[in-house]
Amino acid sequence: MKIRQGFISNSSSSCFIIALPKEPKDNMELFHMLFGDAEPNTFIDHKYFPAVKYIDVVDRIFKDIYNVQYTIVERNDDVLWTLSCQYYFDKHNISCNSRIGRYCGSDPKLYQTLKEKYFELNEIISAHYNLLINDVAIIKEKDRQAKCDKLWKITDKLKYQMAEIDLTRFLEDNPKSFNIMLVYHDNNGDDLEAFIESSGVFYNLPNITINRH
Repeated sequence: MKIRQGFISNSSSSCFIIALPKEPKDNMELFHMLFGDAEPNTFIDHKYFPAVKYIDVVDRIFKDIYNVQYTIVERNDDVLWTLSCQYYFDKHNISCNSRIGRYCGSDPKLYQTLKEKYFELNEIISAHYNLLINDVAIIKEKDRQAKCDKLWKITDKLKYQMAEIDLTRFLEDNPKSFNIMLVYHDNNGDDLEAFIESSGVFYNLPNITINRH
């Protein structure tokens, strides 16, 4: 198993869990998996990346696959931790919440419990007492922090359980596929990597996209 450590390392990266039909033997086989009958040397029609060609994208992804840049997707801590990063909820900004899908929230009851615990955590985090310097405020703040720590542990456990269920569904849906995990960033000055990170390159394949924006 080839492993790249630290998949989601900052707020401008995305991890892609992808089911390729098989392990590509060369870049052109990968090209047809991603882009079908497109012309390899043509520029991709994209508003923000007008100088990117189809073949450039495929060459980069193929290089990443065979340059020890991916993890075989299976039930291990690296994959489950990364998958657990797709669950996030904010009671005060609903538009940023995770959206339930085939590989996100496969168990609706568990997903709802996780959401409720996150909302509870939101409320406790926003209840600051440390701005008031007196004995009562200090006691309240210590109590608030203890409740936060307890809820963080609960939500982490629920996220991991949800990740196991969603990963099981993905693997059951794609039992004979070449299932891999790749990560790309959009803030390191590499336009090609930024294009892959943000343009939906893998949408034609079964995939889970976990972004941190």
